Amino acid sequence: MQILINRFRSLCVVLVSLLLMEPLTPALARSGEDIAVVNVRFQVSGNKIVVSYDLTGPSDRDYSIKLILRRKQVPSYEYAPKALAGDYGVGKFGGSGRQITWEILREYPNGLEGDDFYFHIEATLSSSGSNLLYYLGGGAAAVGAVVYFVVGKKSAVVSEGNFPQPAGRPSGY
Repeated sequence: MQILINRFRSLCVVLVSLLLMEPLTPALARSGEDIAVVNVRFQVSGNKIVVSYDLTGPSDRDYSIKLILRRKQVPSYEYAPKALAGDYGVGKFGGSGRQITWEILREYPNGLEGDDFYFHIEATLSSSGSNLLYYLGGGAAAVGAVVYFVVGKKSAVVSEGNFPQPAGRPSGY
């Protein structure tokens, strides 16, 4: 029985270690991948603005793309357009020739005053992978912890007629 308990303890240590490392795994996997948004340009086409960009990075990965309107003369100005279509949000957007179309007049019926506006595109790798392995690992760690604390407790050896003293009661009486 003691050998079985020791094996469960070893398994519990491994499972708890894996569970504690789980939040670091996606960050470590992504740390070696460089992504960049380059060649951001835009043109006005009727009542729409078409923003083009190239995204360097693996084309088979999912990215989260966010379009932000900024002003050169007002550095704190940021606006995230809502009436968008095209290569934004979450998807496989790696590569060149990506486009986002903004129907500006839906949000600004009178247009925008000024000629110092520009667009900034934020791109981050999206964790679109399945979390099933993390849930299974967490469940296994929980089961391991239960086994460790329930089965791993040392049981008192009791011989017939010799019962241990209740907790909190002085011995010797």
